[in-house]
Amino acid sequence: MRLRGQGGLLWKSLPVVQLLFRLIGKGWNPFYGWMLDRQEKRNTIKMLLRRADQIKTERRDKGLYDLSRGTYHVNYLKRYGLKSNHIVLDFGCGFGRTGIPLVQYLEPGNYIGVEISKERLRLAEEWTELESLQPKQPRWLLEFDNSLSYLEDGDIDVIWAQSVLTHMPKREVEIFMGAAHRVLRPGAALMFNFTISEDDALHRSNVKDYRYPPAQIEALCKSEGFTYIRLDDWQDDLDEDARAGHNQMIKATKPDPKATP
Repeated sequence: MRLRGQGGLLWKSLPVVQLLFRLIGKGWNPFYGWMLDRQEKRNTIKMLLRRADQIKTERRDKGLYDLSRGTYHVNYLKRYGLKSNHIVLDFGCGFGRTGIPLVQYLEPGNYIGVEISKERLRLAEEWTELESLQPKQPRWLLEFDNSLSYLEDGDIDVIWAQSVLTHMPKREVEIFMGAAHRVLRPGAALMFNFTISEDDALHRSNVKDYRYPPAQIEALCKSEGFTYIRLDDWQDDLDEDARAGHNQMIKATKPDPKATP
């Protein structure tokens, strides 16, 4: 019987670990952060960069450590209005796959990367040093608070939350969406993706993956005061058969009452 990997004994024990976190008063974020820390604790950024060099250049998403996806994410944000003077919240920034290209593009002090894994933040900080990006003054924050209480109202121009809601229970998504509306300036946007449910119900396919009905996500956008559009050009740099058809990108905009109709 396998010990590691999905289906292994350690994987099957995770619901018990999550229960133990609950019993000591810890919520979803500390539990999931613990999972991510275990995944990354032996990694260094130089190891990840070497791994990226070994990835083939074919037009497919090679997963979490495919660093080319970060460049695509930044170009995608530019397509939808990102400017170098914008203040960006990279919610669930991981080890900096999108964060480092964002830091390179944005003006100094305009990048905020938030993560629940201290090991992934360690990697992001290693990468910042390796690229000599300290003068850009990126802020890498370890935060478990989906209510974004560490940010002021109306301070943020763009929120990027890629492959984050895919790993969040419904209540945490609701808290985050309300907080995102609060911290965005009028006219600013939250860009996020989610995994589409195969029916009209929310499904938890394993201990960390959630699938949401589009109607549920869209209703949440409306209830929190966003206008929204579905973005059908997401992953358009990939070969068509390599795109994740069950993955939907949304642009949710906080209305600006002063904007000209």
